Amino acid sequence: MESKGRSLDQLFDVRAIRVKVANLSDCYTALGVIHEKWQPIPKEFDDYIANPKTNGYQSLHTAVLGPKERTLEVQIRTQAMHDYAELGVAAHWRYKEGNSASNQQDALNWLRQILDSKDDINQSDDAVDQFKAAVFSDRVYVLTPKGQAIELIAGATPLDFAYQIHTDLGHRCRGAKINNKIVPLTYILKNADVIEILTTKIPHPSRDWISPHLAYLKSPKSRTKVRAWFKQQDQEKNLSEGKLMLERELNRLHYQCDPETLLKISNKLNVSSINELYINIGSGDITLNQFLARLPINDKAQRAFNFSNIFLGDKNKLLKNTDNGIHVRGVGNLLTVIANCCKPAPPELIGGFITLNRGVSIHKADCTNFLHLLEQSPMRRIDVDWGIEPSCGVSVDIMLIAYDRADLLKDISSTISNERLKITNMKMAPSEQEGEMHLEFSVDINHIDQLSRLLDRLLQLPNIIEARRK
Repeated sequence: MESKGRSLDQLFDVRAIRVKVANLSDCYTALGVIHEKWQPIPKEFDDYIANPKTNGYQSLHTAVLGPKERTLEVQIRTQAMHDYAELGVAAHWRYKEGNSASNQQDALNWLRQILDSKDDINQSDDAVDQFKAAVFSDRVYVLTPKGQAIELIAGATPLDFAYQIHTDLGHRCRGAKINNKIVPLTYILKNADVIEILTTKIPHPSRDWISPHLAYLKSPKSRTKVRAWFKQQDQEKNLSEGKLMLERELNRLHYQCDPETLLKISNKLNVSSINELYINIGSGDITLNQFLARLPINDKAQRAFNFSNIFLGDKNKLLKNTDNGIHVRGVGNLLTVIANCCKPAPPELIGGFITLNRGVSIHKADCTNFLHLLEQSPMRRIDVDWGIEPSCGVSVDIMLIAYDRADLLKDISSTISNERLKITNMKMAPSEQEGEMHLEFSVDINHIDQLSRLLDRLLQLPNIIEARRK
């Protein structure tokens, strides 16, 4: 008391009790019950579970005004934490894995590793790190403003918390406070965070929440709730929009698709009717690429050709395939070249056009140049696909529009590097709009999903106005 310069009234641990509970989540549940029954004393709460002491000690400490307005310190811990505090690091394994012979042997092996490495590492710090990793590897425990403990998966966000409390709360969420500070909805929750959800009166989730790339929701269960809301609210709208999207795409490809074919493709996509197919396309649950990839290849006889009449150059030089994963159906390996006009990328629907001296030119199936070429020479069309496993990436062009700032190029390069992609052919120029910059570059990708994820990440950078495929 004298060494800390405190009076007797400032000592809150004169009276103390220890509460032992069955598991980790019960620690926070008990804390909520205590804070609800007695008034907590400000600045006297310590969470040594989320932030263990250097010696590995774990417990929840709080001070409250108990019966007759007397201060009372409360310690809350599990039996394993209690034994750890009393006996040291070895006690943890007794409760972590049970009492089987194999588990006891694992504990002994772990302790031997700690002892054997005493000359190379700080034993205490290493033990704490391993202990924390074992306890918090796949769960996070957070608190409501009233002190109720909520268990979430590791990596959960405030939106996951809102949907865990109630679906309607998630739908109405517009912001969050963590420990009385406003944070973005992509904030990764930590143990013992106190969360307050900011809401609007009218439920209106965002479609961005569904995208795993944007990291608004960690839990697949939460994303399912968002999808269900859009399906319920927009069913009629999705039906008409999905039908319009599909009809427009099929007309652009000059592909006649009868109701029987539509139903067969619907079954392949695990939907039971054509209307349900339209609804899923309108809601984004099924993409046009997913539909087009399942279209049957018709009228193969009309696409037959005579190589001797088409190739005017040395045909033997064309019987070599480039290393781009393109597979020419029915005729073995041929030289293929990615068309510069559209630069298709897996798994986009593609078509081949036989050139006079450059082999097969590969286009997007809906490429304007490709369709124009087919109108002039329909017999030069050849069926191609990406093969089972493309052996290397294809180059796609990307355009960024951003407000100029310091470290803009550094942040863009870092984002692309984090996605493990390679930048080529970068050029930067000022825009006609004052303060704006246009940046164009190419990246090599193996699948269109990589491009989608990269564009999402780039749009999250400060000052980025637009990110799209050129």
